[in-house]
Amino acid sequence: MLHRVLFVLAFTTLLAGCQNQQYKILCEPSYGAAKCDTSNLDSLSCGATRGTIRTCAAFVVNEVNALAAKKGQQLTTTQPYYSRPGTEVLSLGSYGSGPQFYAYVDARTPGAYVQSVHGAQNVMSERVSHYKMAADRYVNDVVSGTIVASDSDVLKAIAAIDAMRGPMAKAVEMSKPILDYYAAFPTTDFAGLANQVVLKTNARDPYLRAAADLAIQRDNEYNANRPFTQVQAAAAQFEALHAVAMVSYADQFAEVKKQAVILAAQAAQAAKKQRAQERAYEKQYGSSGGYHGGGCSCAGSNACYGPRGGRYCITSGGNKRYF
Repeated sequence: MLHRVLFVLAFTTLLAGCQNQQYKILCEPSYGAAKCDTSNLDSLSCGATRGTIRTCAAFVVNEVNALAAKKGQQLTTTQPYYSRPGTEVLSLGSYGSGPQFYAYVDARTPGAYVQSVHGAQNVMSERVSHYKMAADRYVNDVVSGTIVASDSDVLKAIAAIDAMRGPMAKAVEMSKPILDYYAAFPTTDFAGLANQVVLKTNARDPYLRAAADLAIQRDNEYNANRPFTQVQAAAAQFEALHAVAMVSYADQFAEVKKQAVILAAQAAQAAKKQRAQERAYEKQYGSSGGYHGGGCSCAGSNACYGPRGGRYCITSGGNKRYF
């Protein structure tokens, strides 16, 4: 029994010695380290110190791996990549005013699912744009009163948006198998383990602390781009597109119609006022045209008014020149 205890102590001492040696090689600068404060590492004189911190960050990562292994955990970088070749590919339709492009939701791999968002956004953006343009044309037709306004184009545009409700809801659901796959893997508290490395190695070493912060930053950057996080973000974007499709555009257009009637009445009132002004000109200056002081001669810089209020003068050749 004593032999076993001695062996464990010797082995632990050996491991501690190896760790200490790695720490000295990777984390301790062999020059005037005190000249480089960790709050001012961007200065030109601290280039070598920045290099030491980068190599020391590798030491921190190795130690975190060792601590995670002792707890039966594994870092997220060791997770296998999700792939389901037989998964259904969902068609969303086409978009594009010139060449037509087709949008799909492909959940066979995380990368394919994430890339699918781009086409879905284009489809929804185009359909909502068509609705807005059709609604604007309808309002213009009602206000102008020159043609009989038709809402058929608006109703078609609304139907095209409504048709995206089911596919967008399904697109969100298609993320679930991928997320469940990655959620089954144990997660590692990298920041917590990195802080443990600092405490048990040399809590007073500011460069080791800076190296741990750098390692944590890199781990956070990796996590922001790992498949699980990207698929989560893509699913959230599909959820937002589904919310756009769920808007009641029919109710919205009913309000637009009411506004169009109000605008048409305002336009009619403005036209009525304009006609009254024209009749006032005709009455004041006569149906055959009048003049404003000194005759209508262009040479005299005098203006005449026509029956509808148009201003003109008579040239030396006897022709009317409107201005």
